Amino acid sequence: EAITSLPLWGPCECARAAFFLFEGGGMVAIQTRYHGMHVVRASKTLYVATSGSDTGRGTAADPYLTFTRARDEVADWWWDTLSKTITIQAANGSFPISSAIDLSHPCGRTMYFTGENTYAKTMSSVQSSSGSTGNWSVIINLNSVADITTADYALITAASGGTLPKYIEGCHAITNVDGGNVRITIASKHRAATSPSGAVAAAVVIVPTNITATGCAGFIPRGGMSLGLLSKIALVGDGTAGKFAIDVSYANARAILGESVGISGWNQGLAAYDGGVIQATPVVCVSGCAIGIASLKSSSISLTSPVISGCSTAGAYSANHGSIAINGSTLTGNAIGSQALNKAFLGMSSSNVNGNTTGASASEFGYIKAASLTLANNGTDLNPVANTVSSTYGYISTT
Repeated sequence: EAITSLPLWGPCECARAAFFLFEGGGMVAIQTRYHGMHVVRASKTLYVATSGSDTGRGTAADPYLTFTRARDEVADWWWDTLSKTITIQAANGSFPISSAIDLSHPCGRTMYFTGENTYAKTMSSVQSSSGSTGNWSVIINLNSVADITTADYALITAASGGTLPKYIEGCHAITNVDGGNVRITIASKHRAATSPSGAVAAAVVIVPTNITATGCAGFIPRGGMSLGLLSKIALVGDGTAGKFAIDVSYANARAILGESVGISGWNQGLAAYDGGVIQATPVVCVSGCAIGIASLKSSSISLTSPVISGCSTAGAYSANHGSIAINGSTLTGNAIGSQALNKAFLGMSSSNVNGNTTGASASEFGYIKAASLTLANNGTDLNPVANTVSSTYGYISTT
């Protein structure tokens, strides 16, 4: 008798099943290969903490020590439908890694990595600053310094008032906490020759969970696989060449970023190659990288109102048929705010482009859509001039 209905299986279950169809219109056999695997039928959270142990059970009371141990725990887990999720939640603290967190699970699109906490603060002014191009120390006044430590990162957005307010935005290491005066000191990689001052008001999100890499990438979804969600975490690199915070450089891989993600100190912050996809909702701050975000070889990156600051080569870089959409962004203190070349596209309408050596650059058939820009304090605003074709066939449209 022909089988006329089957249970609905998600793609990750299908990865462990083989269906055998005989000619004649009927399915007569189903063979599965669930050898020693754990089938997840309800969403589950595993816990990581700096006080944990990788010989623990991954519970809130007995957490793991590392993200990789939690990832390895679920290697043989399989979701019964894509409505189920596995969340790996990390407590406050710094988690060092010396090898990338590789992701190759077929159910990775519903595997979430998140910090436990963030703390919302309000900035009222800049107290003082010192330093020089690419290496500023800035003391800022907050409404509260409760729960803040020098292991944390500050995501600063929506700055206004005072002098050069946009120069304060980005993802910054906290180097000092002054509880008596309700101030913190941040390390800014902004590349302008002057720093913000005066009554600069801004939104500040303190991210107390960070992953700090030495000589390696951060997260790498392998070919066709996913980083389902990253949120409430700062990814901190050491600038090693060829190492990226989120490395979506394998064919058709993808990564989704959620709230309060900070990226700092990488060769490339967010990198998509070979059909890879990166998407993010507010707020993502990328600072102090060589290239903040890069899309190449028919890949795409779409970020909602990101802040990209203090990058030594380019804030946003799209090349070789890549595509980037960062409408509503703040691009400040970069060598080049945004760059498109080799038949690539970059959309940055309604963005604030402030304090870059060059605001936006298009060449070699690169196209930038840049309507309703706010341009200020850049060495050169646009290259070529808006709505003209350059000698290398680049074009920046502001209409």
